[in-house]
Amino acid sequence: MDASTSAAGRITDQQLREAREGLIRLLHKKRFPREWIERHVPDAMGQAEVDFSARLAAGKEDDTVGLLVVIAYRRAVKMLRAQLAKPTASIETVFHLADDSPSPEEEAIRHELQERVTKAMSHLPEPERVLLTLCYRDSMSIREAGRQVGWGKSVANRRHRAALEKLKASLDPSL
Repeated sequence: MDASTSAAGRITDQQLREAREGLIRLLHKKRFPREWIERHVPDAMGQAEVDFSARLAAGKEDDTVGLLVVIAYRRAVKMLRAQLAKPTASIETVFHLADDSPSPEEEAIRHELQERVTKAMSHLPEPERVLLTLCYRDSMSIREAGRQVGWGKSVANRRHRAALEKLKASLDPSL
């Protein structure tokens, strides 16, 4: 666009420079990435100049520099949102994330381990078995699980340690 006159409905070079500097200051204040500003300000200003010229052609006269900054800022926000909305991961990455299910071998090993722990827990006294179940299956703290069994904090801690020691002793050390 020819930027020679202002009153006849065109934007001067001085007004464009002021608007560009104002936009850059505003984008820095709004914490836009510096590299993004350097790369995209010319596009945003070009689009703002076209929008502003359309307003002038429609007979709407406004503060040239201020309106250019506002229009360019809105364009920059739209550009950044569009850029951030684009997917950045490749399709292979997405398929890899979806395929995090355990292999049949891992599933068999986990199942065997659960059976061995369950068998070892069956040899524990009932209150200790309940305490471990509440702690590890129901995600309760030792203190909360101890209250459920009817023990205080220190008794629950002692019985928990003792139950784990008995459990470790009855399980194969290779686990």
